[in-house]
Amino acid sequence: MNDALKEELVKKFRSYLDGSPDLHQAKMKVDLYSLYSELTGLKNEVRIESRQLKSALDDFRAAFSSLDGVQQEFVGRFEKIQDEKMEVAKDALRPLISGLLDLYDRIAASGHSPGESRGFFSFICRRDRELLRVQAEGQQMILRRLVDLLSQCNVQVINVEQNIFDPRIMKAVGTDYQTGRPDGIVVGVQRQGFVWHGEVFRAAEVIVNKTKEYRTDE
Repeated sequence: MNDALKEELVKKFRSYLDGSPDLHQAKMKVDLYSLYSELTGLKNEVRIESRQLKSALDDFRAAFSSLDGVQQEFVGRFEKIQDEKMEVAKDALRPLISGLLDLYDRIAASGHSPGESRGFFSFICRRDRELLRVQAEGQQMILRRLVDLLSQCNVQVINVEQNIFDPRIMKAVGTDYQTGRPDGIVVGVQRQGFVWHGEVFRAAEVIVNKTKEYRTDE
């Protein structure tokens, strides 16, 4: 297509646009009133959409709050069930632990080491002393095994000797008068104490020291 033909077509199209009655009529119809009406309608539509959006957001918040409440209730029930299961398990284990502690007491009471009974060992023969020594070592091994077994059940020994008397975990069953030690300190353990899951299962029975000014036998 040559330049002359292009120029001719452009002139004809420009002439058509300038003389088109439809375009002229459209220009006449677009006035301020029509524009204001269109803007008013658009504003109303935006307001309606905003209300619908706000309503949807409120519904979402209500649903979220309800879901959060259900979740909290579920967590509370789950924790309660877990606590109940723990109590049931503890009730079932309590007799077993009591039996193990009774066995611990019996073995501890019957156990003797050669250093603790020198006078007695001097009256028996060498073979009997060796037999008693082996027996005492065997009892100590059994005691250690019992302590390990109790530890697996979350039962721990209460270490009280050389500590100040604490009535929360100890029970005083006797007193001693050692002037070289502070008043109220534990100087002996008659029966070992134990805690179970952080709570006192059995208080330790101890001997408590009394200084001279507290003695009543003088």
